[in-house]
Amino acid sequence: MEYKNLERTAFHWFAIKEMKALDEMKENLTYLQKFSFAPFVPYSFYHFMRNGWDFLILNIGVGVFAGIAQIILGIMKVIASIQTNRAISVLREINPSINHKQIDLYKLIKFSGGVKPFSNPYFVAIVSIAVILFIVVKIYECMYARRMSWNRNEWKDLETFKKSETLWNIAGIACFIAGLGMIPLLFKLI
Repeated sequence: MEYKNLERTAFHWFAIKEMKALDEMKENLTYLQKFSFAPFVPYSFYHFMRNGWDFLILNIGVGVFAGIAQIILGIMKVIASIQTNRAISVLREINPSINHKQIDLYKLIKFSGGVKPFSNPYFVAIVSIAVILFIVVKIYECMYARRMSWNRNEWKDLETFKKSETLWNIAGIACFIAGLGMIPLLFKLI
């Protein structure tokens, strides 16, 4: 990638083609282009500390999408509940001897799209889109995190920057591994 020299330390939205002190950094470009796990640190703490407001807004956008998706899913469940109650009243008219256990079983199957939420195609679609968005945003952040951090902060020298980034990267790897360890637990809860 061809870089443009960044004249000053300033915030530029998604400035991935700029590099501060480009002439001095020619031999260290490969380090600044390396993948970093630092953005996996919880609560976007890395972005707060490194002036990564554009990355923070990307995270908020994914969170807002997930929230809207949950609201849509909730509305769909309310509509399904109304339809289920109508269906139950029709069932009672057809068969007045239907008991409460049968009605409860019908509600469970109809309302949740099955016993498990993953049998509901709307739930699967919404969760899949949210997960794909999260993965795309995290890959983007991890690809450009070091360069963004170098450009937007004042550093004493490159060695200080490398030490700091190494610590952030170790914390990010630990959080990434912990997050992967939570996936089986998620499937047990659902």
